[in-house]
Amino acid sequence: MEEFKTIYEKFLSDIQDIRSGKFETQEELVQMFIKYWMGTRTNRVKDNEPDDLGQSLNYFVGAEIWGLIHDTYGKEKLYKIFKNPSLFLSYYNKALINIGRSDLLIPEV
Repeated sequence: MEEFKTIYEKFLSDIQDIRSGKFETQEELVQMFIKYWMGTRTNRVKDNEPDDLGQSLNYFVGAEIWGLIHDTYGKEKLYKIFKNPSLFLSYYNKALINIGRSDLLIPEV
């Protein structure tokens, strides 16, 4: 997808906003998520054109992220990370380094 860079930058920006406390209520966070991440449109389409994605943006990004973890570590490790989400950041960043994409790392807190 040609918009990957823009979408991923938004993903990282949203993580930073969440960490910084930008969203004062859970409802604000949910509304941001619904407005952008549940959408099935990219910036390629105009308002009067139909959506251009078959799935929502969160599905697309999630498939990339979890697919990388699966392909790097295998199904059992993926399930372990699902069961213990605190492992996610470390494993994801290591997988990115493994494929030479340190430009996509999620900054540690």
